This record gives sequence, C-alpha cells and structure tokens, in this order.
Amino acid sequence: HAFKVDQQNKTLSYDEDLCVSCGRCVKQCPKEAWEGIKGYQLFFGGLYGNRIVVGKSLAPILTKEEDVFKAIETALVWFKAHGQKLERFSTTLDRVGWDDFQDRLGEVLK
Repeated sequence: HAFKVDQQNKTLSYDEDLCVSCGRCVKQCPKEAWEGIKGYQLFFGGLYGNRIVVGKSLAPILTKEEDVFKAIETALVWFKAHGQKLERFSTTLDRVGWDDFQDRLGEVLK
C-alpha cells in the first residue's frame, strides 16, 4: 500500500512510511523501473498459541548471510543470559526490555 496510482491524473505517489519491504514493487513493475536487493528480514518475539504475538523487526534488512547468523547467535546468547526456566523468548523480551535486546543486536550488526 506504499504506492498509489492515480490513473485519471496519470500520477504515482510513494509513501515510504507505509513500505514494509515486501519486494512486490520490484516483482510487479511492468517497466522494470525498480531494482531490489535480496535480503533477510528477521522478526523477534513472535508467539503462537494461547497468546498470539506478532514478532517485531528489530534490525535492518540483512543482505549478508553472515549477518543473519550473527543476529541469530546474538538472540540465542541474549536469551540464555536473560531467560528464565520455561520462559518464552517473547516473555523475556517483555520482562527484560526490547531496547536492551535491540541495543545488543545493533552492536553486533554495526
């Protein structure tokens, strides 16, 4: 929904705040006017079950596979250091603080 086409006035508008980096603009452009970079978007803290929580993207789109592994390793180490027995990652993030985890992730992905 980031792009709006006004066929009557033959205009195209783009709202960067609505962009979710799905890549549809690249795939669907009939004039191939958009170029995309393949990457990975990681979401953290999602939960499925009795309490459904949608994960949050706390890092930029990662274009290097090694950065994906760094982010996953960081999440596992952080969870091991802060998580309690039988606690889900989402609950640990809520208890300890999303900012704490995001700061650690940012340090690793510089």
